Amino acid sequence: MIRGAITLATRMVGAARVFGYLLRVTREGWESFCAKVRTPVDAIEALLPGSEIHRKAKNLDGTDGFTTEDVAAFFVRLAG
Repeated sequence: MIRGAITLATRMVGAARVFGYLLRVTREGWESFCAKVRTPVDAIEALLPGSEIHRKAKNLDGTDGFTTEDVAAFFVRLAG
C-alpha cells in the first residue's frame, strides 16, 4: 500500500458519508425553495422521484453524515 493511501473500507465509509451529506444539503435546498414559494415541502415532494429516500433521509438527518469541511478533507485524502 502507498504511504498515506486510504483503505478500500475507509473509502467506502467515506463515500457513504459523502452521500449522506449530499442528501442533507439537497433536502435543505428543497426546503428553502419551498419556503420561498410558500409551498409545503411534502405536498410536492411526494410526487417526485426519490421522495421515499428523501423522507427517510430526513428522519436520519445528522446521524452520521459529513460536514462541508469533512467532505473537502475526505477528497483531499482520497487524492492522496
